[in-house]
Amino acid sequence: MSHEIVVLDVDGCLTIKKGVPLPLRELYALQKAKASVPFALCTGRSQPYAEAIIHILGPNAFLRPSIVENGCFLYDPRKETLLPHPLIKGLGESFREIRRFLEVRCPKAPIEPGKELCISIHLMEGECIEELFQKVQDLL
Repeated sequence: MSHEIVVLDVDGCLTIKKGVPLPLRELYALQKAKASVPFALCTGRSQPYAEAIIHILGPNAFLRPSIVENGCFLYDPRKETLLPHPLIKGLGESFREIRRFLEVRCPKAPIEPGKELCISIHLMEGECIEELFQKVQDLL
């Protein structure tokens, strides 16, 4: 039996980039395509964001689980469940402590909200990625 699936990233693939309106006409065309292969997402985005994109893509996007938070979870939209990656299961409290620590110690680098086990830190204008990386590495 052949298992075929189209796996799509969100940022820069289905969308142009963060802060730019969704290309709804193109997403609608993808939704209406008579594809014989189901869709799934593979994204660093959180489950709620992925769920919204899945709803836009329509029925073919509901047939298989999607990868969210850079592989921390599989999200099954049919069952509305998050299945954590087996290697990180049980790290929720440690993650929350690290997140609180970074929010206090790196106030100029906002952390993306809504993620369960993946931290995305965004550079503010004028900041250097190397300096932020070193600061976070030193803190952790």
